[in-house]
Amino acid sequence: MKPQYEPKNMQQRLGYLVEECGEVLAAAGKTIRWGLDGFNPEPGASRETNAEWLLREIQDLKGAISRIETYLREHVGLEADAWRREALDEAERVRKGTR
Repeated sequence: MKPQYEPKNMQQRLGYLVEECGEVLAAAGKTIRWGLDGFNPEPGASRETNAEWLLREIQDLKGAISRIETYLREHVGLEADAWRREALDEAERVRKGTR
């Protein structure tokens, strides 16, 4: 990512995360419709296969997730693992009907 586009606060990081989620969804949708070896047939479009596009977008999403996790650790004092444990505990309570 170019330095001028680097998210500078939580809102920008969340916006980047949402944007990257959308791009993964778009790549996954085209891959479902046209297969891993398909590509965008429009003139001037990249000859990147859907598999390559999907992988590139997943990598971008991982970067967005990493930025959020880093921000939360540094500014909120929460570990992502603690959030995962809380979510799993809540899911277990819902499953058992004790919520």
